[in-house]
Amino acid sequence: MESLSDPKNPNSGRTVVLVTDPARLPEFQGVATRFGKRVGVRYGSVSFDFPGTSLALVGGVGPGVGCLGSLSLPADYVTNPFKHRYQPAHREGFDIGRQITFKFDGSPGSSLQNAPGYGVQTLSGTYKETISGLHKIPLKVEGSVVLSRISQVDKLNNSN
Repeated sequence: MESLSDPKNPNSGRTVVLVTDPARLPEFQGVATRFGKRVGVRYGSVSFDFPGTSLALVGGVGPGVGCLGSLSLPADYVTNPFKHRYQPAHREGFDIGRQITFKFDGSPGSSLQNAPGYGVQTLSGTYKETISGLHKIPLKVEGSVVLSRISQVDKLNNSN
């Protein structure tokens, strides 16, 4: 989306804005033209279901560092996978807890270490998650992750 540097002057400079809050979409203009109308470009990603539009993580993002956080999906949350309005046995879900950890490669020999833009445009590493509430013991999953930078914009929903 785009924002005018001076909202009162339609000829003022424009800045690119990443919008994550659907309530703020009317404040911005699109960056692409489709059928004669300016529209925004939609980016998709893996979905982590939690209330709100952002989740604070502890740590950092970059070569050789990592971050972690936790989120919970209450039993009565609308997108709880075990809740179903039309099935009487599934009127309420389970409280689900998720502990997530990202550890990014940074040592010599990592798969993308010598690739152009590594640490700036692309980061690889390991993703680990512990899920509680679905089984009597916590479930642990682990796999590789690659993050690709799609924008240089460093603030979300920023109209200035």
